[in-house]
Amino acid sequence: MQQAILDQLEKAKDQINKARARAREELTERRDQVSGELKERRETLKNELEERRETYKQMAEEAKHKSTGALVGAEVAVLEATRDVLSWAGKQLGPRAEFVTRGEDALNEALVALRAGHSATLPVEGFDTMTVKEAKQAMDDGGFDAASLRTLLAYEKSHKDRVTLTRDIESRLEDLTESGD
Repeated sequence: MQQAILDQLEKAKDQINKARARAREELTERRDQVSGELKERRETLKNELEERRETYKQMAEEAKHKSTGALVGAEVAVLEATRDVLSWAGKQLGPRAEFVTRGEDALNEALVALRAGHSATLPVEGFDTMTVKEAKQAMDDGGFDAASLRTLLAYEKSHKDRVTLTRDIESRLEDLTESGD
């Protein structure tokens, strides 16, 4: 009888050990599964965070570009108003207005430089993203004065500096100068 009890105890011990081993295996599998799920979720969140970061970065760049354009536009408006006042004063003073004319010329050059400093103030909208062919077409479509052409030329030289386009703008400027505009 003692042997039968010992055998049953041994059998129960084996069953307990097998149950422990199965439980360990199940726990290990579940742990690995949860760990994999957490790793996957972490990667997903990381990717979402990076996408949002890029989106916000682009939005900030666009806002910066627009606000800079607005500030430059305001500066242009002030300089244009000042130039107009000088022009009016020059007309009022007649032949005594040489110093006013020099000031007006200086303001015109300052306007060219200011407008050429930011794409938002160029006389051709989207000029900075146009191909040479598109830029030439846009200039053909609009009647540009010398200041507008000098602005485009200065912008082109300081940014993409495309030789063909630069030559075309210079040629248009020469034609204007020769025609007396």
